[in-house]
Amino acid sequence: MKRLHVDSLGISTTTDVLTFDLRDNPQKKDAEGAPVELDTVICVDEARRRAAEFHHPLQHELLLYCLHSLLHVQGYNDTTRAQSDRMHAREDELLTAIGVGPVFSKSPIPNLKSPNRKSKLKNRKSAGGVP
Repeated sequence: MKRLHVDSLGISTTTDVLTFDLRDNPQKKDAEGAPVELDTVICVDEARRRAAEFHHPLQHELLLYCLHSLLHVQGYNDTTRAQSDRMHAREDELLTAIGVGPVFSKSPIPNLKSPNRKSKLKNRKSAGGVP
């Protein structure tokens, strides 16, 4: 996963999920309900570790990653704190709608003033291949 992260985004760390939009024109916003074409690469080892860390089932963490990838190709981004908050709220909304309940928001996120805040958030969110 680390090699793919480096090759695709130039980031030399591992990540939980990578998204590759396969549409001919991914920058064009499709109409709601239009099909998407994507490849999603999930690091199951990372999902297993995160699920254990946050005390929820592996399947819930994997569902979170799948939704995260789909949201990336629908135009969501998680580069800034505001974008990340919006994206993770939508993930939890969708997970709640299918009966799983919130997964991301149940994860402890340190205080904003903590020096590790940014790295913890960065580690908790995934890096998508689509801005």
